[in-house]
Amino acid sequence: ALPGQATPLAPPNARLSEGFTAITSVRELKDGRVLFTDPRERRIGLVDFKTNQVTSVGRKGNGPGEFVNVAPLHALARDSSIMVDAFSRRWLLFAADRIVATVPPDESILPSRSFVVGIDTLGGLAVAVTSVLGSGGLAGTIDSSEIVRLTRRGSTTEHQGWMFAGKIPDNPKAMRAWPVYDRAFHTKDGWTALIRIDPYRVDWVPPSGAVKIGKPFNVPSVPVTSREKLAFMELRGRLGGPEGIPDWPSHVPAIDVTYPIVEAPSGELLIPRVQSADIAARRYDVVDRQGRLVRQIVLPMRGYLIGSGKKSLYSVALDQDDLNFLQRHPWP
Repeated sequence: ALPGQATPLAPPNARLSEGFTAITSVRELKDGRVLFTDPRERRIGLVDFKTNQVTSVGRKGNGPGEFVNVAPLHALARDSSIMVDAFSRRWLLFAADRIVATVPPDESILPSRSFVVGIDTLGGLAVAVTSVLGSGGLAGTIDSSEIVRLTRRGSTTEHQGWMFAGKIPDNPKAMRAWPVYDRAFHTKDGWTALIRIDPYRVDWVPPSGAVKIGKPFNVPSVPVTSREKLAFMELRGRLGGPEGIPDWPSHVPAIDVTYPIVEAPSGELLIPRVQSADIAARRYDVVDRQGRLVRQIVLPMRGYLIGSGKKSLYSVALDQDDLNFLQRHPWP
């Protein structure tokens, strides 16, 4: 059983009336305005909840202060932020609501086949480098990725851990059940969380580098019954019956890897859990720096958490057309 109990997310104290296609990150500024990213619309926006206004920041292009693609924003010290424009392999630096510098591709130190799992305020970042199986690799082989911490100038790299990256499907075109793999998250103050799926736990790597292995969480393991298969199809609006998915796992995975992990100002992580037949609500496990599961937050609506500010939690609510509406809530 969980220590404490589930806390419902408080109703929003602000909600934007304009909807978006796919909000992937938010960054609260000191004055309460909020930057957000929508990669499908290729848009970086600035939200003022007081006036319900949204203005665009930067524009598409290859020039200074422009971007080719939009990725999650990461908070740096004070009111600055950074975004990795991976396709043009460069960084965009923000001061409050303005793009003030573009670090060109030759200075961008991202290894190939890597993606950023977090950027800290100490001049470092963590990336996941996926190891790709060659043509000699067997279909269905379990693959892994390495989490590496580097400095933004690229001078040093530190190994943080290996992650189970998921089973390669026998038939890549077939419909799949839950994606199942470990996740990593790099915090603002330079810690790396390795979120393990089997058994479900969180290992922490502090900036000093000594890994703290977490204790497995005492959460029930849910077998994949025909009822669970039907609930999966229904919750995700999939057409057809469960037989359309050839490769069901034996148990419902704990972590929902399709939604972002949110860092609380206190350094705790909010980890999205998979919905099941008995629990259709969107739940988040709150895990502290000792790797302890301290409580759960439950969302009362169709949506997900997207970020946090000093005293606020931000969620995205979906309407019947799956439009994204940004909401601000008091901390639960």
